[in-house]
Amino acid sequence: MLAAFNSQVRRSTRPDGSGALIEADGQVVRWTAGDGRGWSGITWSELADADAGAVIARQVAWFRDRGQPFEWKLYDYDQPPDLAQRLLAAGFASEADEMLMAADVGAVAAEPVLPAGVRLLPVTGEAGVGMLVDVHERVFGGSHDGLRRSLLGQLRDSPDAMAMVVAMAGDEPVCSARAEFLPGSEFTGLWGGGTLPAWRGQGIYRSLIAYRAGLAAARGYRYLQVDALPDSEPILRRLGFVPLARTTPYRWNPDEPACGRRAGRAELLDDGDEVALLDHVALGHVQLGQGPGGLGEDGDLHLHRFEDHQHVTGADPAPLGGDHLPDVRDHLRADFGHPVLLSSAAGRSAARQLPLWTAGRPRR
Repeated sequence: MLAAFNSQVRRSTRPDGSGALIEADGQVVRWTAGDGRGWSGITWSELADADAGAVIARQVAWFRDRGQPFEWKLYDYDQPPDLAQRLLAAGFASEADEMLMAADVGAVAAEPVLPAGVRLLPVTGEAGVGMLVDVHERVFGGSHDGLRRSLLGQLRDSPDAMAMVVAMAGDEPVCSARAEFLPGSEFTGLWGGGTLPAWRGQGIYRSLIAYRAGLAAARGYRYLQVDALPDSEPILRRLGFVPLARTTPYRWNPDEPACGRRAGRAELLDDGDEVALLDHVALGHVQLGQGPGGLGEDGDLHLHRFEDHQHVTGADPAPLGGDHLPDVRDHLRADFGHPVLLSSAAGRSAARQLPLWTAGRPRR
């Protein structure tokens, strides 16, 4: 099943109805959203150790020139083995792991069983898209105007390529989901399933899976595919889905060039009063390694650019505890968005993470 998924889904360049430009660019398959709506990203890569860096840089340049954020969809079997670290080094930010799961359509399709007072409403117009996105935002957080525009565009241009459904409790949408029928493949993708917290545990999410499986069966599709978050994975296993691989989204945003998180190495200098960062890494946190001479109980953390030694930010940490090692050359580990100099009053450090700020804005 995984081999079929790779060849029919990840490597496919067939138009999918979203309006995206889907093309092979050497060792990758790249999606570029059309008209500034929809998803952009890398769905497939086949890289070697020698060329991985150049290929990543080429894709970053492609999307930077268009001012578009994009996602590199990394699977745990992708090569080279350190591809995740390379993406982080290039300024990508990793998000929560998901489990790629799949099932035979015939084993999942069934008549939906809904709690009393709940009905399924197929989405056929703008009002329905609005309710679907409203549930999506309330379940997953954030604003999803891009998703709204994309779904409206697909509904207008390629309505047969997908199906959307909202579960209604009276006049309130309480769960929503969609299915994408991938052309030229045996797979239907299940996306966006989410239930409002007050309505969970009543079988509504399972009913939307069964409903979408029935649509896939009616169209002759063989498999269902879903990228499952931890909350959904146990439900899907009980319905007959099997895990195929772990996948992690790595996102790059032209407006956040330091969005990645990577552990860089920094050495203690001047008997531990200063720390020089050796790598160009991305802003997130500082993790102080064990050893004397780092950020002390009475010390303030100061962050400076190497180029002009300009003071950028500071943090006043809580007291640090733990065992101390005698070797002042112990390494610290740090994540930043540009080469920096860390300095502090003399003191001792233990393993710990501290939040940092840049331009007055927290970055986690």
